[in-house]
Amino acid sequence: MKHRILSMITAGCFAITCTVTAVCGMQMKTSASDDALKIMAVGDSITHGYINNDNGYRKYLCYYLQQASFTNYDMVGLQNSSTDSATYTVTEETNEIPANTVITYDPAHEGYSGYSIQSYASPQNRSGIYETLFEGRDAVKDYDPDVILLQIGTNDILDANSAGIQDRLDTLIERIEDSLSTDAALFVASIPDIDPSNSAIEGWLWAYGSVDANYYSDFDTFAAEFNENYVHPYNELIKELVEEKQAEGDNIYFADINSVVDVDTGLYDGVHPNEYGYACMGEYWASLLMQYINEELSTGTTTTTTTTTTTDVTTTTEVSTSLTESTTSTQETTTEITSTEETSTTTVTETITEDSIQTVSVTTAETTETTLTETETNAPKETDSTTSTTTTTETTSTETTDSSAQIPYVGDINSDGETNLADLIFLQEYLLSNRTFTYDTYLRADLSQDSQVNGIDLSLLRQVLFAQN
Repeated sequence: MKHRILSMITAGCFAITCTVTAVCGMQMKTSASDDALKIMAVGDSITHGYINNDNGYRKYLCYYLQQASFTNYDMVGLQNSSTDSATYTVTEETNEIPANTVITYDPAHEGYSGYSIQSYASPQNRSGIYETLFEGRDAVKDYDPDVILLQIGTNDILDANSAGIQDRLDTLIERIEDSLSTDAALFVASIPDIDPSNSAIEGWLWAYGSVDANYYSDFDTFAAEFNENYVHPYNELIKELVEEKQAEGDNIYFADINSVVDVDTGLYDGVHPNEYGYACMGEYWASLLMQYINEELSTGTTTTTTTTTTTDVTTTTEVSTSLTESTTSTQETTTEITSTEETSTTTVTETITEDSIQTVSVTTAETTETTLTETETNAPKETDSTTSTTTTTETTSTETTDSSAQIPYVGDINSDGETNLADLIFLQEYLLSNRTFTYDTYLRADLSQDSQVNGIDLSLLRQVLFAQN
């Protein structure tokens, strides 16, 4: 997947799959290039788009990808595959998308209303996503997606069919992974909370009359505890299953859709999202995909080991520190030298930390005795020292957290290493729709850290510049 993403970036991300007529005024083509990122959305009615026949969250996914200046993608799947372009007009402001915005998007997908993880006949007859994808065809191999967005299980929960749900989901995931190409990724999403008290769905929950004593005797208690007893355990199960497969080396990720669909404001009928809920989903999916495309989702620790050499040396020590955050913590590197052999070598010690990447180069030449001691840095600097020594260089490997997923320096919008008037002008031009932002630039402009760039961020940046003066 990484090599394909890199080819898309270097070839230019502006070969376009979907179009949006929006405040940024971007002009986009409607056909995907050959190296477009192929995205397959898989699931039930929430993926299909239950209300208004308007394709649910997927149109908003296209919109927010375009707002992040990523357009070289292709939505794939049997559903709606007859066309690669559809439009939707936002009737009223939705998740800060202005009214009358026309979104042009690719509607292909693999979402099927009413489907469960696997088919079953009891407590009611359900068709399964597993059988739909893999019986009589192999949808994953047929379309060869680079990314699959899987959200499934809501109907299993509605049917009180939690028994064996982990095994059914695990079987589906493994079958999908078997058909995915080795560099493709699978995202598995949690499901939104359900509102049993909504009169539109009370009839959908009849199966709970046989499994939950409160269903008939105390429906209010049943409704209040429903998500805690059924939805949340299922979502936790999904997360744990993904983590287990990640530990085995699978290219799989957890998507917490439940966290962005509010049960009070984001649901249409107690189960399916309304337009606001779908817009929140689309924005979340786009953000997650951009992190994946920019290789910001990998986490873990990095251990750097340096070799030791004995030398007669004249020692030059150069310390350079590259800052990736707005704050720098003091790093210490201790090198101790003792030796006997006449050689000329270079030892490189690299220490990766959350706040900086520090490289210490020790170049050796000819002399007789020395000890190179602690080099302590609070900021970028260079130091030269010459001494004589016969030495053994001893270094310690350092285990630290990978900083690749961290947010860029907030406030430095134009990425010139400083926060100044030029950044303020950049932000003003964006808010006036005279400039578009990349995803990285958008993060730098989000001073309030609320995942939105607006007048609040402009005000905060002015305060920062005023404080500097």
